Amino acid sequence: MIFLLVLPGCGSMRNMSSEDRAGFGAQVGSFIGWMFGGLIGEAIDDDRGGEIGSFIGTAVGGIAGASIAANTGETYVERSRPAKYTPSSHMLLPDLRIEDILLEEDSLTYNRKIDAGETCRISFVIINNSFQEAVNVLPIVKIREGQHLEISDPVRIARVSKDKPVTYEVTVHASQELQTGEAVFSVRLEEGRGNGTEEETFTVETVGVD
Repeated sequence: MIFLLVLPGCGSMRNMSSEDRAGFGAQVGSFIGWMFGGLIGEAIDDDRGGEIGSFIGTAVGGIAGASIAANTGETYVERSRPAKYTPSSHMLLPDLRIEDILLEEDSLTYNRKIDAGETCRISFVIINNSFQEAVNVLPIVKIREGQHLEISDPVRIARVSKDKPVTYEVTVHASQELQTGEAVFSVRLEEGRGNGTEEETFTVETVGVD
């Protein structure tokens, strides 16, 4: 009888709501509890054991049946939530570099030196090795050693991107009082958001008038 009551309902119970399954399970559980409780009670006490056993069995069976039936057909799958991508609060900084520092002369001698009375140019290439665009870049060129030399004022560069290196030039004028020896220049870059380069120095020979 138990199998006849429970088994035919298993397939249809999967289509029931949890409330309906609980009700159905309570009825079946109560019936099974009443029947087995009565049999066990009579075996213990012939007089009133059957009645007491049936009463207890009905109550316990109804609760157990409702709980079991309510969970029938429910499958819980633990789903891992995909990690949310949060952009970093720190911006990738521009990576500026100075390359190919050259002395370009206007004189016919072209001796790779700065001659007295000569106007020449110092040029270099500014490269950005990052994908973050550098803005408001200021090349600063200074004379560290040497006299009777003048350099042009710096000019800001609006933007330096990865795929567009910038060639920058500084005009250098030597007076007639220039002495033979060496001139030491320094160059560094300042970027509008506080990023720049360390100072680099380079030396150029000078030729004075005998």
